[in-house]
Amino acid sequence: MDGWPWSTSARAPDVVEKQTPVNYAGRGLSYDSEGTNRNINVSIPTLAARLAADPVTPNDPDVLPGTVDTAAPDGPNNQVNTGYLWDQALRAGLTVRNYGFFIDLVRYQLPAPYSAIYGIPETINPFATKQQVAYPTNASLTPYTDVYFRGFDNIFPDYYRYTEWARDVDAGGLPNLTLLRLMHDHTGNFSTALNGVNTPSFRSPITTMPLAWWRKKSPPASTRATRSYS
Repeated sequence: MDGWPWSTSARAPDVVEKQTPVNYAGRGLSYDSEGTNRNINVSIPTLAARLAADPVTPNDPDVLPGTVDTAAPDGPNNQVNTGYLWDQALRAGLTVRNYGFFIDLVRYQLPAPYSAIYGIPETINPFATKQQVAYPTNASLTPYTDVYFRGFDNIFPDYYRYTEWARDVDAGGLPNLTLLRLMHDHTGNFSTALNGVNTPSFRSPITTMPLAWWRKKSPPASTRATRSYS
């Protein structure tokens, strides 16, 4: 079934096992494995804050109120929605930093005319203008998420994700647990890739992901790290 629950918590709740085959087949249901339920960011507790993060959220306080994620695993002693890898790291007193895991993907995929109004521009250096490009969907990860690291969007080349990761590591150092998402093993978007990257006329569709990954294996100059982190 969906690999995200298994890779981040070593299990998948019953609702994920049942809805993922239907969703992946394009036969309905929503993709709820990364913190949203029915495309609602349930990690955000209030309607006002949800609308600020995603203006196309239904303006109805009765739509999935509260912060319970029906697709998230529970932690030890039935701690609700705290069964992820990073939850255990935090319980153990370790440091965590998140780059691209559990990000609200809706605003990267809005149809016209909403995309022109509410879409998040593909800015290659959002930190320079303090433009938030990532809205976390997991309450535990929210304080540790780099909001200038763009989530799953194949229009955006991984090279620029690497440069943001390197900037952040230079500024704050490496944590005990890094969650880093480089997604161009999905081969990119041939017709719409930013700056022509990942288009057949420019280069191989899988070029930028290995480049970004190789550079990630060579830590920023200000950071001491071993080859074992990856």
